Amino acid sequence: MNLAHIYYQQLKYELAIKSLNKLYQHSGYMNADPLIRLKINIGELMIRFDNREFDIIGYRLKQVLKDNKEVL
Repeated sequence: MNLAHIYYQQLKYELAIKSLNKLYQHSGYMNADPLIRLKINIGELMIRFDNREFDIIGYRLKQVLKDNKEVL
């Protein structure tokens, strides 16, 4: 997560997304608090917005809403 944040600050959006994808595949991610997972997902959407990946944002937003229904 920290690496993704550093890449985001350096405007290296693709590397930030790759770091988040590695985080999603980590075994501890699903054991994390649901609110933390929601914040990570929102961070991904922010990165994709800054990188102008609007088609992916629409798709991921539906996934985020579905996966975090109980938190929202």
